[in-house]
Amino acid sequence: MISFLLCFLFHYCPVTASVHNQPVINQPQEVMLGGSGDPIFSGAGDGYVGYNTSLVWATTHDASVGLLADYTSINTFSAATESLTGNIFSIYRTFLPFDTSAIPAEAVITSATLSIYPTSVSIIENDLGENYLGVVQTTQANSTILSNTDYNECGATTTPTLGATMNLVDMTANAYNIFTLNSTGLTWIKKNGETSSCGTTAGVTCLGLRTGHDIDNVTPTQFGTQTIISTLEDTSGNYPYLTITYYVPEPTGKLHIKSNTIQIKSGVLQIKN
Repeated sequence: MISFLLCFLFHYCPVTASVHNQPVINQPQEVMLGGSGDPIFSGAGDGYVGYNTSLVWATTHDASVGLLADYTSINTFSAATESLTGNIFSIYRTFLPFDTSAIPAEAVITSATLSIYPTSVSIIENDLGENYLGVVQTTQANSTILSNTDYNECGATTTPTLGATMNLVDMTANAYNIFTLNSTGLTWIKKNGETSSCGTTAGVTCLGLRTGHDIDNVTPTQFGTQTIISTLEDTSGNYPYLTITYYVPEPTGKLHIKSNTIQIKSGVLQIKN
């Protein structure tokens, strides 16, 4: 009688069943975040901080506070090192925060790429050792805004750890250029609940871009644009974005329920009336 009421009222109809040693096949399901289907675009605090008035390279490079910051314009500098007419040195450092909190905390990240869309790429000085763009981890105080005080928060001042690089001669203007993050860069991706390196909001991945001369602290020797001046996006909406591939491991317990199906790793399940 009790069984009948349970079945009628709650659709719980116990039956006698036995399952012996049925293995569970654990096949990770990879999920693409960003890319053609669902890119993760950079957030409201993307932009640059620059220093552009000094005749001394060390002053420009080592400054703790910049002289200009822009995170509101549609078109902003991607990264640049300049040695302008009049011997004035300029450096621009880019900040790219991404909200990656949708990645489950238990996920295992297997690969990631950063795509940027430069509208111009310029190389004048024939210094291939420094003519590259590097991806760094940033530590600005707030992931949604930028200020002059963030100038020195774009990786270490000299020889910062790099999560990816690309030679400028391999870059194409007016097209997406893709950086593949290395093993270090992958550790910078913040999953749900993980503390961010920029600001107080959890699950924000904080990346930046700098040029080779700036990264290696090598003074440009030829006046004119030394490495690259580009925009993060154009008016067509070609914004920077991350593509992240990950999988969520199956639970390790002997018994779990997935898609309304009871799965047993080993042993016997018996349901008796």
